[in-house]
Amino acid sequence: MKKLTKIYATFAAVAVLAFTSCEKERISSDNSNAISQLNALAVTADSTSDDAIFIINTCARGSKRDSITFSALPTGISTYLTMNYSGYTFKKALKVATRNEVQEGFIVVVEFEGKPVGLKFDNTGAFVKVLEQRERRDLLGKGWRPGGRFDCRDGKHKDTIALSAIPAAIKTYITTNYPMDTLLHASSVKDGSVIVLTTNNGHFANIFKVNSSFVKRIALPAPHGKGSSIAETSLPSTIKNYLIATYPAYVFTKAFIVKSDSIVKGYVVMIDANATKYVIHFDELGNFVKNIAVK
Repeated sequence: MKKLTKIYATFAAVAVLAFTSCEKERISSDNSNAISQLNALAVTADSTSDDAIFIINTCARGSKRDSITFSALPTGISTYLTMNYSGYTFKKALKVATRNEVQEGFIVVVEFEGKPVGLKFDNTGAFVKVLEQRERRDLLGKGWRPGGRFDCRDGKHKDTIALSAIPAAIKTYITTNYPMDTLLHASSVKDGSVIVLTTNNGHFANIFKVNSSFVKRIALPAPHGKGSSIAETSLPSTIKNYLIATYPAYVFTKAFIVKSDSIVKGYVVMIDANATKYVIHFDELGNFVKNIAVK
């Protein structure tokens, strides 16, 4: 009986091992297929690890991607990167064309504030959109997981910091150096740093390290006037449509409507797209004006 039980136990162990092995192979195979299906491009050095970062939907099915040098890009792309990603580091660039060699545009990958950013441009070098990123293990399905790099996509806004909870050292710095500033919003970044939005004849992003030491102050693209909070649902449809088309899988953070003498002058919207914080200025009708990557 003991011998028979031992045989059953051994069989069960082998079955579990085989199932586990098959499951790993299935996942690996699925992810490999997903790379092809999503026209994904690795943007981290080790593309085989579960944590490897890919940008997806880089081109249409059947299109070709060929690596090119930075100098081969239209000058407009360089100008755009300098204006919107101050201090960026160039990583790679690709020219996208159809099977018949009809050029479709460019894909550019840069590093900004220690994070990869994948950008799509048209043939002239005009910006098209920020490409969605996913970890290799999350290429399939919803594209994120709890505890993962992009778990802010759960929409729970865990990065928001109540104004009353801003570290005392940060409040003291702002009060001392910018006494006329009004606090608008605060949020944390995965590296522990803090972004505090303020207004004073303009809108500003004040960046602090995890130890509350000051890093820099960025003038945000915004019209002159007084800003007041506005819900995402209250934004003009033109703004919502632009965000969906330009920042796939973005996460809404905060928005302000700016008025002068009770007349709407524009909107300022802060979002998180692939772990990078953006502030975007729209005019009074909701048309895009300017964007800038903050952190």
